[in-house]
Amino acid sequence: MASIRGISVDQYIESVTDSGMYYMGYIMLDGHKVGIFENEGEDGCTEFDFYSMEAETEFNERVNQYFKDHPATLEDNVGFILELLDLMEAEREFFKKAHQLNGPFILIQANTYSRTSILDDITEVSSSYHILRDEEAELEQLQNQLKSIEYNIFRNAADFMK
Repeated sequence: MASIRGISVDQYIESVTDSGMYYMGYIMLDGHKVGIFENEGEDGCTEFDFYSMEAETEFNERVNQYFKDHPATLEDNVGFILELLDLMEAEREFFKKAHQLNGPFILIQANTYSRTSILDDITEVSSSYHILRDEEAELEQLQNQLKSIEYNIFRNAADFMK
């Protein structure tokens, strides 16, 4: 599941209504459901509702820290959620392409993506994504090159989603 600073979105849905684009999802902090965001499309305003003040404070602190390290055009909670949704979409595209290749792959560290990201070639989704052709040799090489970077091996998209 796409995550930025331990924040992720669960059960995200979107649809087109008479009043515009509707979307909503649950806000997760370190795997725990702490709130909900929703935009009913009428005035374009995304509303956040947290289950506790502590969760809202923690969410805001993480969002603010993220934007200190990653300046963006829209540096607020809505901008952060949009960044996270972009990351989710990029991962969906990645898994579609990885599934077509029908082979194991490795995902190294997390990245954010802009709305202009081009995902034409699976090997160029990011420098941190690698498709394993010769699994054992390439895995050993990656381990040696990237000792200071945490990585996870995923056999398929279902493993990644766990």
